[in-house]
Amino acid sequence: MLSIGELAEQTGLSPATLRMWETRHGFPEAKRQESGHRRYEHRTVDRVRAVLARQSVGVRLDAAIAELGAIAPATPSVHAELRRTHPDLVPLVLRKSSLIAVSHAIEDECTAQADRAVLFGAFQREQHLRGSMRRWEDLATTARAAFVFTVGDQPHLVGSSLVHVPLAESAPMRREWSIVCDNTNQPA
Repeated sequence: MLSIGELAEQTGLSPATLRMWETRHGFPEAKRQESGHRRYEHRTVDRVRAVLARQSVGVRLDAAIAELGAIAPATPSVHAELRRTHPDLVPLVLRKSSLIAVSHAIEDECTAQADRAVLFGAFQREQHLRGSMRRWEDLATTARAAFVFTVGDQPHLVGSSLVHVPLAESAPMRREWSIVCDNTNQPA
């Protein structure tokens, strides 16, 4: 367990800021000792860093904290949500080599846009993410923000701007390969 001072040191926030967040937003959640001193689980460092990463791309503090809380429940399937909201879309079955080429084209085009896109990638297996990590680290340097979803238990920053978002083994998104580019010129 970490003290508030240790949490502050590891996240770059002051103890006063952490206390204010807890008072106003209930985050980060502390366990109190009999003396009243706050103690935090080690994973709280990564959770605070994930909130700070979201803030760095313009998300309000309350929204960033709410998003972090939304990571824990089962993550819906991207495919299922697209089918629900756009029933007229026609699914295509492509070879893996074609999917890789299309994925790279979307990533490259989105990060080349002047308005700096936000990129989201979902990986079915940790080894697929590891094989793409160098590329995603490069994409993150030109994107406004980049998030990768795959197996894991805690959100964390990879480098300075790539956020790893963990998915439970049972999450529907774990069965999908997806790339989403959010920008004003060419969302894909």
